[in-house]
Amino acid sequence: APTSMVLENLRFAINPERANGKQLRVGYEFTDTGESFTLVLRNSVLEITPSLADGTAAVVQLTRACGNRILRGEETLQSGMDSGAITVRGNPADVQALHAVFDRPEELPTPNISVR
Repeated sequence: APTSMVLENLRFAINPERANGKQLRVGYEFTDTGESFTLVLRNSVLEITPSLADGTAAVVQLTRACGNRILRGEETLQSGMDSGAITVRGNPADVQALHAVFDRPEELPTPNISVR
């Protein structure tokens, strides 16, 4: 799926309790695709802009593959930073605060599937 669509889907993964009262603006640069986005969280709503906006607290640089691993729960922001796969310009605490408001894979309900 296009990166913009993947990021748009994050709007539905906001945990309202953890997002309550937070105001964050974080940029993302995908080094392999040349794409840039800004994610803005305010009033427990996430907005995605397809460019780097002014006033971002931090800019995260990573590959799309690394971003996919994080979304699937196979890697964390911290493990990516520790390995050098992710670089953060600016305040990493704001990036960690943004990532903390998303639903975690282990918190999602297991779908009821019956095979006939």
